Amino acid sequence: MAPGEPHPLLEVFVMRRFLHRPCLSVGLLITGSSLSFGCAENESMLFIGGVLAPNPPECEFMPDPGATTLLSGSVDPALTNIYRGVLLVGNQLVRRGSTDQLRTESARVSVEGTEVHVLTRDGDEVDKYTVPASGDIPPASGQEAGYGAVGTDLLQPVRDYIDDVMVVSVQVYGKTLGGQPVESNWFTYPIHVQTWGSLIEYPLEAMSSDNRCVLAAQETTAPCYAGQDGMTTCTLCGADVCTDPDAAPEE
Repeated sequence: MAPGEPHPLLEVFVMRRFLHRPCLSVGLLITGSSLSFGCAENESMLFIGGVLAPNPPECEFMPDPGATTLLSGSVDPALTNIYRGVLLVGNQLVRRGSTDQLRTESARVSVEGTEVHVLTRDGDEVDKYTVPASGDIPPASGQEAGYGAVGTDLLQPVRDYIDDVMVVSVQVYGKTLGGQPVESNWFTYPIHVQTWGSLIEYPLEAMSSDNRCVLAAQETTAPCYAGQDGMTTCTLCGADVCTDPDAAPEE
């Protein structure tokens, strides 16, 4: 890579908009009047703030706007055929509930799923699918949006894209407790599908005299998702994949 040339994982990818569900509006009660907003405003009400970074060994994904998020992902096809992501999702709908006025909260969002489109680095679509998902996104409080975490499959099957960088464009959709459908913005995220076994490490202390990994030879922290966004020690892998550093890819 020449000096000054941007890394392919940090390239600016052109985001395409894919609207396969009807364009739906959300009604808000403002100063006693009912206003209806179109899709553009709808997408600003519910938004994806990023892909939360895993934090082993706890692997608890806190829906906090100050939490660490990933700029891009990486995955080893030897260890998994799915890249899983936990999305930080914000809700800017204004809180409507009031105990004084006996008014229930209708601005909380219940997530129903995600729509994922898989693109090449040139922006060509190669796959698309809908993934059922769940999550509860609280409404905004004052000037601060409410946040929740939504887990979803962002790339599948990864073995179709070995040694390549794919760009996923994902949208979260669901309904408010008031029954109004909502959709988030489209969020783009590059994922580098590594070559076979690239994210498996073989510590010297775990290797036998014949250069094979001895399973359970040492205690180590397991990743939140094996083969994804970091190295996985061979002692944590299945015998068919991780015992031999020179193992050939599956057919």
